[in-house]
Amino acid sequence: GLLSCAQWTGIPVSWLLDDFPHLEYVSSHGMVFPGAKTPRQLLQIWCDAFDYLYDEIGSGIFNVTMHPEVIGRGARMLVLRGLIEHIKGKAGDFSFINFQIDFMEY
Repeated sequence: GLLSCAQWTGIPVSWLLDDFPHLEYVSSHGMVFPGAKTPRQLLQIWCDAFDYLYDEIGSGIFNVTMHPEVIGRGARMLVLRGLIEHIKGKAGDFSFINFQIDFMEY
């Protein structure tokens, strides 16, 4: 569910729908695990996840996390374009919501 605290509302992140672990690397315990997916593989994963939500569940929130320094490079931008085209190609009414994130300094 949604986590709320004062003025903040957070939607939990799914690593399956996050570009970073697929395309970059994860560092843990002194080891580096490189992303194992090509942009085309990531697009297929995201399209399949959306299709499952659309075809099997019928409604819900499709919460994709994209980092500008990850998705914003070369062929990776085609993933974003392809996902939007795939979603728009389905019958029905969809809302694309834009969030502006303000980074807080600690």
